[in-house]
Amino acid sequence: GFNLLVKIIQHLFGFDGKQYIIIFAVVAFATIYFFMKGMDELSDDFAISFAMFMLLGYYASSFNSIRSYLAFSVAFYSVKYIFKREFWKFAVLVLLASTFHISILIILVAYPLGLIKWKPWSIAVMSAISASFLALPNVYRRLVFLVYPQYENTIYDTGEISYTNIARC
Repeated sequence: GFNLLVKIIQHLFGFDGKQYIIIFAVVAFATIYFFMKGMDELSDDFAISFAMFMLLGYYASSFNSIRSYLAFSVAFYSVKYIFKREFWKFAVLVLLASTFHISILIILVAYPLGLIKWKPWSIAVMSAISASFLALPNVYRRLVFLVYPQYENTIYDTGEISYTNIARC
């Protein structure tokens, strides 16, 4: 998806060596559009959502990984279709986003989870499952590498845990 987008932009604007600025601008606009549209349609308080987006570093991080953030912004926007119970619109947007970054496919699990009528005791169950990620990191690491074997033994395979990111989530 990203390579196709780049080829389209190069075709429209030429191959003069400066199209990277236009590519960044197009991707940045699309990313910001989907994040803002998603926040506007999904949030009860747009100002707080926008402040969290800006202050927690998500916007600044998007400059370093434009493909994944574009995919994430489209997936974030698609969540509205979970609440409208329009699975096919949700799935098509997520599949389109996955052409930019395959890891976004994990959000397909969100659709059935969004339809569950959660009970108060489910908070304890979800907390226990979340805690198991810290208690059993090697088990989950093996599961991740079943899906993404190309990342094993690379610079992304450090085995480090970011407690800051866990707390932010």
